[in-house]
Amino acid sequence: MAEAQSETGDQHARGSRAAPYGVVHLTSTTVIGGTERMVLQLVERLDRKRFEPLVLSLVGGGALIEECREHGIEAEFLDCRHPLQWRAWRRFCSIIRQRRVALVHLYGLRANLPGRPLARRAGARAVVAGIRSIDPWRKWYHSALDRWTARWVDAFVSNSEAARRVAIERERFAPSRVVTIHSGVREMQPAGSFDQAALRRQFSVDPSAQPVVAVVANLSPEKRHRDLIDAAALLAERFPGLVFLCAGRERRGMREENQRDAAERGVAGAFRWLGYVADVSEVIAASDFAALPSSHEGLPASILEAMAMGRTVVATPVGGVPEIVRDGSNGLLVPVGQPQELAKAIGRLTTDTGLRQCLETAARETIRRDFSIDRMVKQTERLYLELLEGRRKPQRRSP
Repeated sequence: MAEAQSETGDQHARGSRAAPYGVVHLTSTTVIGGTERMVLQLVERLDRKRFEPLVLSLVGGGALIEECREHGIEAEFLDCRHPLQWRAWRRFCSIIRQRRVALVHLYGLRANLPGRPLARRAGARAVVAGIRSIDPWRKWYHSALDRWTARWVDAFVSNSEAARRVAIERERFAPSRVVTIHSGVREMQPAGSFDQAALRRQFSVDPSAQPVVAVVANLSPEKRHRDLIDAAALLAERFPGLVFLCAGRERRGMREENQRDAAERGVAGAFRWLGYVADVSEVIAASDFAALPSSHEGLPASILEAMAMGRTVVATPVGGVPEIVRDGSNGLLVPVGQPQELAKAIGRLTTDTGLRQCLETAARETIRRDFSIDRMVKQTERLYLELLEGRRKPQRRSP
């Protein structure tokens, strides 16, 4: 009888280990930006024999939940209109308990601060906190709360070495607790395989216009569209066909402000304000190269996607950008807030097609070698298993 019970127990244990681990990915918003696209691509590719993913999101206004469901990924909107709306957080805890979720991965400050202790209280065996950007806007109390709730976190995952350094130096997290897993990008169709003339007509651009520059970035102050406007004014006489294709969501009336600035500088005709574009590959393919003159960044998905399609990028050396773009090797870097240097780089890429072709080839190779989506997924799966199976010892402090 004892032997039978022992055998039954062994079978039950084997069956438990064979069952996939429940993993919740909690995003702060359903609005699809770089973080949300990364979550979608990660969850879509997680090994279903090992992990059973569920995407939850706090704030609405976007299409993340619908896109998850279209890809066969279970997802739910919690409708958390206030950071401490307990109805939404009770639902979050209920899901973890009912589904016996093993691991919770949190993205964004709104998800992280309440989500860390509540995930642990609801029974999650491991809590992973995503670090997606440097966030220079943070106040002292954001950092204080971040440090206080860190006691419930098993591992912090940064998408760049730059963000990892900030987490260690500013937030004072122990280096051993912060892991860098670079964001990856899916394999993308080369820009040269598109019908560029047709795409340009679609965006109301003359097919013969030179240069056409893709700018995939939300319309917010840190993206510094004003520098693009100033650069356009400097280049207008030399390149009268210059066009910037600006794709991104508007924030705080920035579209009207940018349009007004462009009109005042006499370059309104050089800009196409496209708004949110679900598939930016057509914007990139319609361009000759891409630009992102931000004042701060994490690891921009727009740069990864442009380079994956074989487009050269002109960017600023902020955040994790230098980890992707190496000046003169696979792209060009210019100082922040210097439209003259930005204009020089745009002019250089327009006139030196040999340089541009060399940079394009190197850009695609960089993505293939160092920033593939498969690499990101494998590294993330390895971390999850190390935490859940005891191969990585949790280093959180006791609450």
